[in-house]
Amino acid sequence: AGYTANDSILDDILESYGHNISRDKVRNHMLWLQEQGLLDVERIGDKTLVAKITQRGMDVARGQCQVEGVKRPAPGA
Repeated sequence: AGYTANDSILDDILESYGHNISRDKVRNHMLWLQEQGLLDVERIGDKTLVAKITQRGMDVARGQCQVEGVKRPAPGA
């Protein structure tokens, strides 16, 4: 909802797809995506990051533009 998720939720979703990485790595990926302009990341307290996809991030997710290091969506996806 609202195109947002925190690092805990993202970690759980990744694990449900068999991509079991550390929470620290999830947070580092979030911050890298922010550097690329694909997410806005907000710190809540000392321990939680909340990500919201940007318009550029939506464009990349739809395959309308490319960013080096981000996999393109499959055709018809």
